[in-house]
Amino acid sequence: ATNGDLQAMVRQNIQDSEQSRLQLHQLSKQLQNEVLVQSSVIAEHQERLEKAKIETVIEEQQKETREDESKDAIRELGEARLATFNLYNRCRSTHMAESRPKQEAKDVLIGLRYIEERFKDLEAIVRQAQAEGLIGEHKIREAVVDRQMVVTTRAAAGDGAAGKAGGAKGKAAGKNNEAAKGTSQALGNGSGSNLVQPPIQ
Repeated sequence: ATNGDLQAMVRQNIQDSEQSRLQLHQLSKQLQNEVLVQSSVIAEHQERLEKAKIETVIEEQQKETREDESKDAIRELGEARLATFNLYNRCRSTHMAESRPKQEAKDVLIGLRYIEERFKDLEAIVRQAQAEGLIGEHKIREAVVDRQMVVTTRAAAGDGAAGKAGGAKGKAAGKNNEAAKGTSQALGNGSGSNLVQPPIQ
């Protein structure tokens, strides 16, 4: 090979090297851009994941709150049903008319309607009794006065019995005192008449 051929080969090698270097630079730059893009995508996905986690926690808390509220509502509903049926049975047990229900209610609304009607009947009875003077404050006061009179009469009777017992005890004590005095007088008289003087020597 001549010197010209060698120089041509060198120039060709230099050109190929430059071209390879440019291609490598472009590839490196392209890879860097892709890495940046993928990093941005990863960061976006991480942010969305964090938001999803927070939303999940909030949803779980809200779900627990709804479940607690639902349990409370069910419990209150059960207590209301039980109270309604108990009141229904009490009204039915004190209802002596022929219109009294023959069996327990299974529907809450039916029980509530009967309770309402029963309360209206009782209200009408109370109003009629108040209008006729069968019940009222003056009747209560009369009952209190009667009771006080009974207590006073019993106390007076107790005091009279105690006084009679005390009088009887006093009379018995007087009789005992008189008997004791008579005994002492009898002993004194007997001792004066039965004394014997000793002979004089």
